[in-house]
Amino acid sequence: MRIKERYLTPSKQAAAINLDFDQFSIDQPLGDNSDWYRFTSLTTFYQQAPALAQAQITWNQSKILQQFKEGKIKRARYGYKEGETGYVEYLGACEHTDQPWERPESRQDYMADHSLRQTLCFGLDINDFRDYLGLSQKSFSDKRLLRTMHKDRAMSKCIPAEVKRESKLWLAKQESVE
Repeated sequence: MRIKERYLTPSKQAAAINLDFDQFSIDQPLGDNSDWYRFTSLTTFYQQAPALAQAQITWNQSKILQQFKEGKIKRARYGYKEGETGYVEYLGACEHTDQPWERPESRQDYMADHSLRQTLCFGLDINDFRDYLGLSQKSFSDKRLLRTMHKDRAMSKCIPAEVKRESKLWLAKQESVE
């Protein structure tokens, strides 16, 4: 990220790469003044085949490769995300050898990691969660980790409703205190 440089708004970026702004949720994960955009389809597919086909059609009809060849895009990748698990299956990418994407993890590895994270959040074990994330006590306070764990619990599709409710109440109480 370069300071004092201006980047296209999400709607202008969508137009530049020939994607219909109204069909996507577009965010900039690193903030408004960054050159990283994430486009997520607003359509939910209930089967893998149509999701895969639509991702490929969208990629082929976009101007991403043209923009990449012109140096306006550094790298891009596309795929689809499983609604149930959150696992992203990447179908393809464009990248330079000096700035490649990390190789995607397998679904099996993702599910093992996801299960471990869910287990740690279910138990609210701060020390084990800190170790899992590889964080020092200086980088993240116990309170911040606890908040993260409660957010994960509250949004989990795997954790019982009663436990999710408990975390939602905890989060609400913390917001009222702050």
